[in-house]
Amino acid sequence: VLGGSYLLIIAAMVLADVVFLDYGDRPVLGAEMVKQGRYTGGEATVVVEPGRNYFFRRGENEAGLKLGDQSVTGDGPFRTDGSTVTLQPGQPGQNKPVTASLRPEARVLGIAVTNHVATVTTDVMHGLLWGEFIRVSRADAPGWDGVREITDTTTNQISFAVANGTPLAATLALSKPNPLVQALRSRDIRFSIKLS
Repeated sequence: VLGGSYLLIIAAMVLADVVFLDYGDRPVLGAEMVKQGRYTGGEATVVVEPGRNYFFRRGENEAGLKLGDQSVTGDGPFRTDGSTVTLQPGQPGQNKPVTASLRPEARVLGIAVTNHVATVTTDVMHGLLWGEFIRVSRADAPGWDGVREITDTTTNQISFAVANGTPLAATLALSKPNPLVQALRSRDIRFSIKLS
């Protein structure tokens, strides 16, 4: 009876996830770049690195983001060409707080393997925790691509297990799998399924 109720709860969660979730992977993002404050004189300027990928989330007080001659009005990734971007308030002159988010996409600086544990160093703080899952893709060596459980982290390093004899990769990409993948790989969920 108890196992059946767990299975029913899991099935309801999966059904809700299928209906409401976006199943795309999310980039691994660095720290917030938008400073707290108010739109006192109109627009707010943020210094960025040219040629870098960023993720913008529009807040309730913003109309969008202006970069050069282009405007970004929805949430999502974009690439910069210039050294600044401008947050545009939804209602100019209203002295409203800045509510948008702008974060850089983490880039891989180094990869090392010691005793079957890979340590990937990023150029920004990644904000990930051990026990979460990370998707490794576009590796230039076999045995790397796939979803991995993070076994240890520091502010700009992520560690996960690799198979014995896996050749060292020189390049790879990291992303966060969607929440359904995270949940189905969780030890608690797998244990509940075994109970039922």
